[in-house]
Amino acid sequence: MSGQSYEHPGEHGAQRTPSSDAERRKREEEFWERYLAYCRKRGVTVPAAGSVRGFLEHLALAGGVSASTQNQALNALVYFFGEGLGQELGELGEFEHAQRGRKLPVVLRPDEVERLLGAMKDPYRLMAELLG
Repeated sequence: MSGQSYEHPGEHGAQRTPSSDAERRKREEEFWERYLAYCRKRGVTVPAAGSVRGFLEHLALAGGVSASTQNQALNALVYFFGEGLGQELGELGEFEHAQRGRKLPVVLRPDEVERLLGAMKDPYRLMAELLG
């Protein structure tokens, strides 16, 4: 993320329905409140890039959020700074990113299928064999 500035994109986003707008706004407001609570707890009186970086790391490390949730928080804070505070968030520097979830295989290898079927008991084994 180093060297990358964060700016609010304005009104050039994808088309949204009123319900998705309301849901998105609610999630954004929740992140704003969590960010401001994070700042208060640490005695931060002026929101800035450093406290945003700390908040995002806190979400990833202490909060155990997914990478997607951390990105939603970042986007909400970019909007909060741009629209709410009238300033660009700017450079955040390096920060700890949430770990992406481990992808599960979509297809099993033949030896994995044999092991799986071997561990199953009838009548479930028979049903699984019939599916293959």
